[in-house]
Amino acid sequence: MPKRKQLPALTPRAREVVNLVVNTVELGSHDYDAEVGALAKLLDTTPARLLTILRKLEEQGWLTVESDFVYPTVEALQWQNPHLRDHEARKVLRSLS
Repeated sequence: MPKRKQLPALTPRAREVVNLVVNTVELGSHDYDAEVGALAKLLDTTPARLLTILRKLEEQGWLTVESDFVYPTVEALQWQNPHLRDHEARKVLRSLS
């Protein structure tokens, strides 16, 4: 099995954000709950403050932000589910588009 990309450690708040985004994918509520404004509301913060965290997580390889929607990366999906193979994670992400 190929070696997986190692992501930097998460702060407690960053862990909360990543878990929430990955869970929206797993629970099938991504279309409703993964928009920046909806995430900010769920996290009891402002969209501007959340965007600061999201940019850092994007730089670290945890998440991507496209058109105000937040998507986990393949590595983030595999972080939560270590048994998920690369091609399975990519398939999950393609289904969100």
